[in-house]
Amino acid sequence: MELLRRGGFEPQSATTIALAISEAERLRVDAVILDVNLAEVGSGIDLLAWFRGQPQYQSTPMLILTGLRSLPEDEESLIRRHGAYMFYKPESIPELVTYLKRLV
Repeated sequence: MELLRRGGFEPQSATTIALAISEAERLRVDAVILDVNLAEVGSGIDLLAWFRGQPQYQSTPMLILTGLRSLPEDEESLIRRHGAYMFYKPESIPELVTYLKRLV
């Protein structure tokens, strides 16, 4: 979050899928960063599908962040189909911020 603030962004965070959906319905966000692994049932990929199903978020930049070295082919396929960008922790965080600046 601190790197995003230093990059000129005003990040919001949500600790659950339900909270993320609630915030996305309440606020208009310019970009979304999702983690593949979430603490509850579901994943950032499930949330990605929800965002893309909302008319106001169909073209919003979506960035997927993961600490995994590789993802199952079906998850990678969903990410590509939804037009999201993949980033791998931890070395790509500064790169993610730079890329986000270009997108928004």
